[in-house]
Amino acid sequence: IPLLLGGRVTGVLSFGAFKQSLRCPDEIATRLKMVGQFLAGAVALARQGEEVRQLRQRIWHADRVQRVSMLSAAIAHQINQPLTAILSNAQAGLRYLDRGNANPKVMREVLESVEREDKRASQTIRTMRTLLKRDDTRSERFELASALDAVLRLLSTELLAQGIRVETRFDR
Repeated sequence: IPLLLGGRVTGVLSFGAFKQSLRCPDEIATRLKMVGQFLAGAVALARQGEEVRQLRQRIWHADRVQRVSMLSAAIAHQINQPLTAILSNAQAGLRYLDRGNANPKVMREVLESVEREDKRASQTIRTMRTLLKRDDTRSERFELASALDAVLRLLSTELLAQGIRVETRFDR
């Protein structure tokens, strides 16, 4: 029995007998055709559901990639800032050591600044990698005030260049 969907054969429903051929009454054949059409519809619906899910996932991924590409210049700037600070602090520390009689407290401050800026650059890179992954999205809890602070730090240079001043006050 052909499985028809929109006048098109999408599959075949068949029955086999081992001992002898049997004649199927017309009433049963009609009912089997109805079952076949129902099965064809169910299979088509399942295929469409999977196609919709895959399309939705591709759209979500394309949206994330587009958002990341729009922010790439700002992010490159945000990565360059801590890298420049790391280099400047390391060079200053080396010059300080070359003078002799280095104060351990001052050197600690220089090295802590290098460490802090390194972590900032690393976090920016991790965030970018996460955004570019083609995975199913997942929900995650986070502290909104910290996230907003991070966004404002990320955009600080651009906001300053545009003459925009942002004031925040969060209840934490």
